[in-house]
Amino acid sequence: MIIPHKENIFTNVRENMWNYPSYLFAREGFFSAMYTMYRLFRPFSHILLLFIIFLFLGLANYTESFQLIGYQDRVIVEGIITGDSTIAKINPLLPTNKQIETDLARMIYLPLVRVNQVGEPKGLLALSWEQVDEDGKEYKFSLREDVYWHDGEKFTADDVIATFEVLKALGGENGIESKSAELATTCEVVKLDNYTIMFKLEKIVPTFFEDIDVGILPKHVLDDVSLSTFSWSSFNLKPIGTGPFILESLKENVITLTAHSDSFLGVPYVEKIEIVMFENGDAAVEALKSGEIHILADPSTAILDELEGWPNLDLVKSATLHRRYFALYFNLKNGGSDVLSDLSVRQAISYGINKQKIVDRIKTAGEKANGPIPVTSWAYNSDINYPDHDVEKAKKILEKGGWEEKEIEGRQVRIKDDKILRFELSFLDKFERNIVADEIKKDLEQIGIIVNLDPRNTSDLNEALVATRNFEAVLYGVETPVDPDRIRLWHSEAVDYPGLNISSYVSEQQGAIISDQKLQRVSVIDVALENGRSSLDKNTRIGSTGLDIGYAKFQEVLIDDTPAVFLYHPVYTYVVHKRVKGVDLYDITAPEDRYLYVVNWRIE
Repeated sequence: MIIPHKENIFTNVRENMWNYPSYLFAREGFFSAMYTMYRLFRPFSHILLLFIIFLFLGLANYTESFQLIGYQDRVIVEGIITGDSTIAKINPLLPTNKQIETDLARMIYLPLVRVNQVGEPKGLLALSWEQVDEDGKEYKFSLREDVYWHDGEKFTADDVIATFEVLKALGGENGIESKSAELATTCEVVKLDNYTIMFKLEKIVPTFFEDIDVGILPKHVLDDVSLSTFSWSSFNLKPIGTGPFILESLKENVITLTAHSDSFLGVPYVEKIEIVMFENGDAAVEALKSGEIHILADPSTAILDELEGWPNLDLVKSATLHRRYFALYFNLKNGGSDVLSDLSVRQAISYGINKQKIVDRIKTAGEKANGPIPVTSWAYNSDINYPDHDVEKAKKILEKGGWEEKEIEGRQVRIKDDKILRFELSFLDKFERNIVADEIKKDLEQIGIIVNLDPRNTSDLNEALVATRNFEAVLYGVETPVDPDRIRLWHSEAVDYPGLNISSYVSEQQGAIISDQKLQRVSVIDVALENGRSSLDKNTRIGSTGLDIGYAKFQEVLIDDTPAVFLYHPVYTYVVHKRVKGVDLYDITAPEDRYLYVVNWRIE
């Protein structure tokens, strides 16, 4: 190979660089030639130029919307609207009003089993189990031997024992209200060997598998935590679990989790998940459009309307969450509304509200709710004629109850004994709740009932109204077990906070129980609910007649007495970029289960 003399090379380079401007801008240069061609081919050159400009703008807009996704395929960024971005505790044993804290605890800490939509337990930390005795008071569990904590320690039976000992202490001394804590105070967890345990129950617990569906904590960490300071221990912000992702950091409004390489569920496809917390929906939508986030969790109807037709976005929806329902609760406590203490008024309201229209208007609603037990449950009473929208029937009920229709100041109202039929409806001041409240108001105006709307913020609604039972009517959502057990929601002992008998309802109809060899008369609802959890046999739990009433009678009496109008069950929704794959919400029973298949999330 012949290499030119180095001085000749440098000379040629220098001269070309020196003459570079002339090549472009001189009379015989490149731009001059292009300009001549442009003028020669007018008007076609104008059309071509406009086409190139519009093409460039379109591509720029498209790539700007999802710029981060194009550059990064090992990190998924999820957005969630929390309002308040502070995280106080990530601990599955402690109750919280913040959904994001529940979500994180559910992902980081895994339970022995997780119960699906039909109440069947699926093993996680437990490999297998069996009912040892015929009565259903002893269960033996074989634990997985391939599970490691996030700090590298091995998971064993000692961790399960320690967790339930803490639950027992929390439920006893500190009065933590949860089904898991209630179970822990009435059972013994015995270690048979390092990977075998036995639950010994004092009584039959039909909801046993749901009650043990609680995250297990590491004993080697719990040993250093005092029970007296458990609720505010630093451990609550430095969780060490067995889940597929490890908490890396909590910085301002961003939560960063890294993949757990030793996860027995399989190594996640992505290295990290970042959860960005937004104060409002507008900021979240802008972040989704600009490509700052890949996924938006639980968007409102307003956001779904705004994003409809937006390119490269998919909606991923869960099946109807039958474990949750929204209802219109009437305050039947002494001091509540006089008009709502009238059964005919409550029954007329139940027929006056068009629940299907509410479901159609709210994109986060799944289906109408008939009663406290969903149609998917084996205990659902299909023999009941559940109220449905019927304006004429609602009017007849009011007329029969003595509420006459009169015109006052140009509007039709109902009056009885000089008392106008009106009440105040309190609700959370959110987009969907405002829609529901407005629909209820308009529906009831058609039958002559005046509704005054009372929107509240979260703390006002929960603490000033619901906890104190200081309301006339309230629009509220509750979560139930998959099992038909509703004793915490409708028993007479739950009328006061922290009980969840929000209506303070006690049935006037009496039932009979045998206590201390004596026949006692108590609320028929109480009898039905207590009988319903006294056996593992489904037919016995549904009940028949006499002393053997159960969930069938419970539903029948509750619907007749109408302490609440059951409105709808929700769905959970994700807005997901089309390149994000593996997001599956179908099997979830509650919002915190959305990370059920997080190991499969990936960007393609």
